[in-house]
Amino acid sequence: MLRSVGAGAVRCSFPVRMMSTSPTATYYKLDNFGRPLNQIPEWIDEGVALPFPGAQTTIRSQKFKKQFRKNSVVRTSGLNIVDNSKYSANQQETEPRFVSSYRKQRRYNNGTVGDLVLVSVGAEFKRGLVIGMSKHHKTFRPYFDKNNVVLLNDDGSPAGTRILAPVPSWFKDPKEIKRIEAQGQICNMDVQMNKLIAITGTFI
Repeated sequence: MLRSVGAGAVRCSFPVRMMSTSPTATYYKLDNFGRPLNQIPEWIDEGVALPFPGAQTTIRSQKFKKQFRKNSVVRTSGLNIVDNSKYSANQQETEPRFVSSYRKQRRYNNGTVGDLVLVSVGAEFKRGLVIGMSKHHKTFRPYFDKNNVVLLNDDGSPAGTRILAPVPSWFKDPKEIKRIEAQGQICNMDVQMNKLIAITGTFI
């Protein structure tokens, strides 16, 4: 291809592609900014059609059951049982839900890490201890992808014999143990924190 430079014409050493101004595909859905979802604006001239990007995101969120990050666990929030009790095997069919927290609060009964909570597991109500959340905590305090909970029996002992998820190391603090045991007095339960710490596999 020849390109005119000044008075003469020279041969171009690189290929020159003619850009078209009309789109080559029909758009069926736009995003919030008015851009097509099935194509990238820089690739319109190339005629590259991309699939709907929301489909892969939806399938991935359903497969991994990713939970949104919130400041606390609210009513009907999804929980993840991390012990080896009989209730953890059925949580794939019916997801456990948060009902209420026994921590003394001013207005709302929302839950956070270290709270004694009431959980609905299938058709039963069980008490449990929240050991991990998906919210961002203070410095050197871990957060997880899901809201982890350990179920307790009516006498305050753990329902399982092993905790399969890492537990924050500040659960061994005597002040935190005293605070958790004080929550058990509200529901007439003697929380046996020494057994919970004994069956924990990993502290972080």
